[in-house]
Amino acid sequence: MLDGSTEIANLTKPFVINNVNPTLSATASLTGLEGTAKLFALGSFRDPGFTSLLAGTRETFTGTIDWGDGSPVESANLTVVNGSAGVESTGTISGTHAFKNNGTYNAILRVTDDDNGSGTVTVPITNLYLLGFPWLINQKLAFS
Repeated sequence: MLDGSTEIANLTKPFVINNVNPTLSATASLTGLEGTAKLFALGSFRDPGFTSLLAGTRETFTGTIDWGDGSPVESANLTVVNGSAGVESTGTISGTHAFKNNGTYNAILRVTDDDNGSGTVTVPITNLYLLGFPWLINQKLAFS
């Protein structure tokens, strides 16, 4: 900054850049069959962070699923489309699970970015008991 003399002063002002957590959306109306493993397309996420070679940044994501049935929390399958300046990174969340009993379960999805920012969403999944013989679904025409 020039003040009318020949002296130059540098002004600095500290600033903080905060991470923005991923935002998740749940898939509606998911249904499974008791005792049968199924690949569920559970939801999607978006995040303003992105990988940029020019800026030297690398945006990565991890995900977990708590199926809501007492089973251990599992890693989620994530597919990621890297964003760019002004375009958010996006992705989908999926996982395979077999519920042991019929009923409605509230699965909790969590996606965490490389800065430890995370977002969660709850996905209701209705698990059906088919005709009283769920094991028949897993039999590949054993009676033919």
